[in-house]
Amino acid sequence: MKNKRDCAGIILFGTAGMYLVQYTYFKTIELSNVSFATILQFTAPFFIFIYESIKNKKVPAVSTVILLFMTILGVVFIATKGNFSNLSVSLEALLLGVISAIMIAFYSTYPKKLLKKYGSITVVGWGMIIGSIISNVIHPIWKIEGNVNAKSMIQVIIVVILGTSIAYLIYIASLNYISSSLAGILTAFEPVLAAILSVAIFGLKFSFIEIVGFVLVFVSIFILEKRL
Repeated sequence: MKNKRDCAGIILFGTAGMYLVQYTYFKTIELSNVSFATILQFTAPFFIFIYESIKNKKVPAVSTVILLFMTILGVVFIATKGNFSNLSVSLEALLLGVISAIMIAFYSTYPKKLLKKYGSITVVGWGMIIGSIISNVIHPIWKIEGNVNAKSMIQVIIVVILGTSIAYLIYIASLNYISSSLAGILTAFEPVLAAILSVAIFGLKFSFIEIVGFVLVFVSIFILEKRL
């Protein structure tokens, strides 16, 4: 990249859109639990809507906001399974969770111009390299704490390749075809698919509250997809 502005943009994307998203999300899990972190993560569409409303000088329809609330409520039901005691957490966890959602909104809206010029592989690839450099400056890879063995390394590799690299690449590439708002909302399918896979793989059963959550997510996203 010979354009200095684009280089600065990639650095910003790698810092906020890659490193901070991952750090704040996993730190929120560490300080609270997966349910709480997941719920806060899926408030990102609100921040995307706020940004795009300001940018386009257009107030979203009340029905759209209601549908967005329905989506998040569905995620809450799925993530907590009706046990709302999991949502009692520290202020630090709350702040980091909100920052995580804001950073998700950032990487959903910011890189569109870069994508048009360089493509998703280049943008995501350089973003991850920059994010990993920052991460290693703060916490070098050779100072890993905990029990490092073959099993843990395989788990890390799976998270890096499937849960991060491929997931980011597909998500960022989708921004070439759909709006940031719709892309953000569609991520609500993540806990739905996780729940379905847990049933298929581990033989778990859905509770009534989870089924209600599925219905809320599917119905609201189906309607929103037609509008956005």
